[in-house]
Amino acid sequence: MNRLKIFAGAALLMVAITLGWAGLASAHSFRSGSTVNVGANQTINETLFAAGRTIDIDSEVNGDIFCAGQTVNISGTVHGDVICAGQTINITGKVDGDVRLAGQTVSINAEVTGNATIGGQTMNL
Repeated sequence: MNRLKIFAGAALLMVAITLGWAGLASAHSFRSGSTVNVGANQTINETLFAAGRTIDIDSEVNGDIFCAGQTVNISGTVHGDVICAGQTINITGKVDGDVRLAGQTVSINAEVTGNATIGGQTMNL
């Protein structure tokens, strides 16, 4: 009888843990196309994934940004990390996190509160 109670308790615990993890799943926003434009009137409250020839992010992002494009412009405030690759990357908005960038021309004219790891042919800080 004790083994049955222990087994039932362990099974109940596993179900509770599984349901708890399901509640922790976070949402993600995926944007793609030739031009990806996130305007100033939009607020992103999740991780943003963007891919396209031109990426313009002028909004507040409460999460991380992962992006790849020929030209990447981030002028909004990012409350998270920015991880991007592109030919030309311009960051003029505040980043409350780390920045990881790879591009031919990388320009950061903004406050970055975390670390910056940058690989590029031309870098302007």
